[in-house]
Amino acid sequence: MLVKTGNQLLKDFAKKLSAGKPVVLSANNLPLDAAMHQCIYTITHYNEDPALQQMYLYTRVVDLLRLQQQSYIKATAAKPAHVKTEYDKERIVYARDYLLTHMDAPPTLPQLAAIAGINEFKLKRGFRELFNHSVFGYLTDVRLEMARTALRQKQKTVTQIAFELGYASLQHFSMAFKKSMLFLPVNSSNSIQNPLLNICFANPMSGTDSDRLSVLKRGPAEKVSGQNRRCLSPEASGRVLPILANALVAGR
Repeated sequence: MLVKTGNQLLKDFAKKLSAGKPVVLSANNLPLDAAMHQCIYTITHYNEDPALQQMYLYTRVVDLLRLQQQSYIKATAAKPAHVKTEYDKERIVYARDYLLTHMDAPPTLPQLAAIAGINEFKLKRGFRELFNHSVFGYLTDVRLEMARTALRQKQKTVTQIAFELGYASLQHFSMAFKKSMLFLPVNSSNSIQNPLLNICFANPMSGTDSDRLSVLKRGPAEKVSGQNRRCLSPEASGRVLPILANALVAGR
C-alpha cells in the first residue's frame, strides 16, 4: 500500500523494508511532536480486546508513518528561523522532555526557559517551529491523550487521572477534555469510542441541511438506545463507509 500510494520517501522506505533490509525514514533525528507522542503512547498502552489488537496497531503504525513523513517534509522544506543550531535544538528538546516528566506540576514558561538555558522568546518561537505547537498546547494534548487511554483501561477514577496529570481541579480537567474530545470524561467504554464505529443514519426526509454532516465535520448528538451518537447523513455515509471498508480490507 505504501509503495503504491506514498511519495518517493515512503516508496524507498517500503521497498527496503519488504526486502528485509535495515532502514530508517530519515538520516537525521526528526522532532517528536505532540501528534507522534500521542500515537506512540496509544500503541504502547493498548490494553483492550486482543482480537482487535492487530488491526488497531496496524492503523496506528501507518498513522505514525504518515506523521513522520509530514515531519520530514517540513524539516527539509524550509530553513529554520529560530532553531538555527544543534545547541538550540538540543535545549528545546530538553525543555520538552522536562515538561513531560513534570506534567503533574509543570514549571511556568520563564522557569522552563531558565531550566533549559535559553531565553523565553527563543523557547516559545523555537518550540513552535520544532514541534508545530505552543509549549503548553503540546503539554495539554499529551495529557488529554494519556487521560483518554487511562479512561479506556478503567483502572483509575476520573478524579485520580485528573490530579495525576496535574490538573488543579476535576472541573478544569473535564472542561479541557470535553473541548478536545467533544464528550465528558467518564469511566464508561460507551463514551470512549472510535467515532468511525459510532455511526448511525439520519432520516433523509427529516431535519435541515445544517443538521447534516459533511465527511469532515462532526454532527449533532442524537439519542440512540440510550447512548449519545453522532449521525451521518445518507450522502456522507455513502462516502465514509466505502473508505472504512477499504481500510479494513487493506489491513488484513
